[in-house]
Amino acid sequence: SIWLFQATAALKFGKFRAGPNPALQTLYYKLAALLEWPVLPLFVIDGPARQGVKR
Repeated sequence: SIWLFQATAALKFGKFRAGPNPALQTLYYKLAALLEWPVLPLFVIDGPARQGVKR
């Protein structure tokens, strides 16, 4: 996704941007922008306890 690309770019060029964690800052501002829309963001994160077979 474009967000992943932008967060990766923030890590790559982080020394030129403000803040200790530019990738997290990018994600924060993207999520803050979503609050202006009438949507409910849903994030699915696979972890070690995920099912072996997905539906």
